[in-house]
Amino acid sequence: TVDASSAIEAAIDLCPEGQVVYIPSGTYRLDNRVYRAYADNITIRGAGIGNTILKAGSNISQMLLLGTADWPRPTSGIAITGGANSGSTVLTVSNSSSIIVGNLVRVEQNDLPYVIHVSEPTTNNKLLSATFRVTAKTSTTVTVTPALPFTFTESPTLVQYAISPLVSTGVEDLTIDCNSQSGVGVEFDQTWGCWIKNVEIKNSTNRQMFLYCFVSGEIRHNYTHSVIGGGPNHEGIDLYEDCSFNLIEDNITYNGGFPGIILGDSRGGCAGNV
Repeated sequence: TVDASSAIEAAIDLCPEGQVVYIPSGTYRLDNRVYRAYADNITIRGAGIGNTILKAGSNISQMLLLGTADWPRPTSGIAITGGANSGSTVLTVSNSSSIIVGNLVRVEQNDLPYVIHVSEPTTNNKLLSATFRVTAKTSTTVTVTPALPFTFTESPTLVQYAISPLVSTGVEDLTIDCNSQSGVGVEFDQTWGCWIKNVEIKNSTNRQMFLYCFVSGEIRHNYTHSVIGGGPNHEGIDLYEDCSFNLIEDNITYNGGFPGIILGDSRGGCAGNV
């Protein structure tokens, strides 16, 4: 009967790394989104689908928002002079001083000759890219994980994300009822190794899941349904852009978005997903 968002946020703030924020059976009203930008290495867990229910009590943009991101998407990069080959993990650059170990980077290239923007044929949108995490560097090399999934041939560049990713945090075993009021059920922004598992999302007025720069994560055993409305901005499990090397497995979508699952809703960068 009262807004539970601040209580859930307080529990997240107090949770030690590697531990669980447990939300017992019951219906919890959210009049405000639960937003935590830097809640690394925790699990937010309910008592199971249909048992723990987070229910929108007002018109809010997201029910759960985890992580924070470089926005707009960073575009300036440094030239890669070697190592941009399929299977490589070491990239050669002239100067790696701007690269931060532990942060995300995007390897991109100029559009291939057969990629044509319909209204502006000369525009270079650099649509073919993939996002990685930096594990080490020297003055002229950058080591990333995982390995490059294909060879970049058209002037490859390395683009740095300045904000550290949210790491190893997940949401599982609960129902999110957007109650025909909230837009997004769960949003993750700029993350590494995060997950959504065994979560039901229903009655969203926008997307069911909105994933921006969601890298090396898992979307598993979820049920999305009963989206309110259709058309643009009503996608279901939406890997929006720069979402690479994710496993999307064993999900059910029934009227759960238009389309139910989409990789690359915006400017591409969704490579190496299964």
